[in-house]
Amino acid sequence: MHIFAETNRLILREIRPTDVDGMFELDNLDLGYRLIKKYWGLGIATEAAWASLAYAFSELKAPAVYAITDSNNAASHHVLLKAGLHFIETFEYHGFIHNWYQIDWETFETKR
Repeated sequence: MHIFAETNRLILREIRPTDVDGMFELDNLDLGYRLIKKYWGLGIATEAAWASLAYAFSELKAPAVYAITDSNNAASHHVLLKAGLHFIETFEYHGFIHNWYQIDWETFETKR
């Protein structure tokens, strides 16, 4: 678990493999976060992303972590880039366009 420094509230509960209708490998770890609107713009998503990545690489020994956003979600795109992930590709899923991102352990270590 991770507590957000500014509000002393829980921001990270788990990171786990995610399979979307068999589309992705279960060996891949998928970074995700959701915030209600009143918490947008406070740095919580960025801190949660960093905490999740640190946990994935140090505790789970993951070789890489992935993330997906709606292609129109500029805020999440910014959070993921700020956390060191890089854009891989755009793809369509259930009629919506998404962006796919990835970071490996070596890249994460250089961003710390």
